[in-house]
Amino acid sequence: MAESLARLVPNATATDTNSNIASGLYTAIDSTVDAADGNLVVSVTNAWTGSGTATGFTYALTDLPAAAASVISVKIRARSKLNSSSDDVNIVKVDITGTNAPTDTVTLSASSSLANVSSGLISVSASPTEVNGWLIRVYQSGFFQEGAADNSSYSIDELELEVTYASDAPVGEPTEFTEVRAERLTRSPQITRMPENQREWNQFIQELNKLIRNEVSGFEPVLTGFSSDPSDPYCWYHRFGQFVYMEFAFTDGTSNSTAFSITNLPTAITPNVQQRCLINGIMEDDTGGIGGDLLLGSSALVGADGTIKFYPAANTNGTWTASNTKGFSMPSGQFASILYTLRNPDKA
Repeated sequence: MAESLARLVPNATATDTNSNIASGLYTAIDSTVDAADGNLVVSVTNAWTGSGTATGFTYALTDLPAAAASVISVKIRARSKLNSSSDDVNIVKVDITGTNAPTDTVTLSASSSLANVSSGLISVSASPTEVNGWLIRVYQSGFFQEGAADNSSYSIDELELEVTYASDAPVGEPTEFTEVRAERLTRSPQITRMPENQREWNQFIQELNKLIRNEVSGFEPVLTGFSSDPSDPYCWYHRFGQFVYMEFAFTDGTSNSTAFSITNLPTAITPNVQQRCLINGIMEDDTGGIGGDLLLGSSALVGADGTIKFYPAANTNGTWTASNTKGFSMPSGQFASILYTLRNPDKA
């Protein structure tokens, strides 16, 4: 069983029974904390209507990948700020509700500028199905006024739940690609025996480094922009030192957004600065339910924040149709791909 990380973000309008949201929609906070977009959900000022958790507003979250077999741990993350300095005490918390959800909370930062706050890793016994039913909630746990009301409010930039899960190898993983194997080490004459002098140690390290930098692996992508994800998605990659070649082993899904992205790019292949790539293959954007292969090429931005954002035009421009199908449209046994550089000497 392999361990993977998924970042779950709001994907539906808030349930705000007591009208404690003054402005902003869930689409303002549906990015990850590491890719915050600066769009805000703003609360009402001073004491919220209700008391404690009854003041809360909640959001449904994106689902775990279909291949998730069990859940190991979760972490609550938020990015927020207190609007205006205040001598009033305004305590706002974030927690999770749902079957087998942990009871841990995080307290939003009482800062005049946007700041990140997160819980530690929380061990859970919930199943993937139970996690997919969880809601993330924001509530005012306390408000204490000093003198006249200062009209302070909270702005929330992003909310997310990081979930570490275990999964079996997905069906979408190409089986014909040969993985780097440990026995390759024994085939290099420079590292088959213990070095005995400085020159041999230098050769040993150089040969070992060549093998380490030639990395083959894969991951199950966490996708955004779909009401129904492509079936059993998988990405595999071959890293040659500073260069990464990646194939997308999935087809299309049902679109519900004008955006299309992968949010869990592994750290080992995340570039130091954003990289622009042309898609080597065919992408689909169905505008009328009758098929929509893109004939003029499409593109992607591979971000230093661990995301890949796809675009229907070759100049990393345009938006996707927020209905029908979108994704990849390749002949059977073939996969669209990208090639980019890490531009990061620390990953040599």
